[in-house]
Amino acid sequence: MTAPLYFLAGARLTAGHLTECIADVARRLVAGGGLALRVGPEQRLSTSPWTLWPVEVEGDAQRALMASISEVTCVLARQARHQVVGLALDDAHDTARLCRCEPGGEPETVAGPRERVAATLSRWLSLDPARVAVALGMVDEAEPTGERDPELLEEERFIERKLAEAREWMERYRGGKG
Repeated sequence: MTAPLYFLAGARLTAGHLTECIADVARRLVAGGGLALRVGPEQRLSTSPWTLWPVEVEGDAQRALMASISEVTCVLARQARHQVVGLALDDAHDTARLCRCEPGGEPETVAGPRERVAATLSRWLSLDPARVAVALGMVDEAEPTGERDPELLEEERFIERKLAEAREWMERYRGGKG
């Protein structure tokens, strides 16, 4: 079983710093009771500047943090003064929620099937999708990734085209050219 929560940061963070920040948010979200929280060990993702931090939390705090992944990610981004990406995995439903946040910025979120969210994560971090899947425990390192579903690939290309169009419209709007 994989950890339910992951945080990725390009800035140098420590397990202690992450534990403190996540615990503060968890205490605000869940009243009363102790908090069983374990962070790490950290994993470097290939030669990229990104570090992956698995986070394990039990009970109500886990559910609250997973539901509030955007809030937690943005708190960590403000604390780190650097972009942070948060990921919540729901093993029971094979889904995930992904958020990236710049310090003081608005969160950008994606939710859906784990494979699609992992593909988005690999694009955001400019990493090989197979490497991301291995790091998140979605496949074993020795397991071949095999051929991908052509229908899913076409759907991803369609989504990417629509996102590119939306970015273009947003830039026009921001530039007063709309």
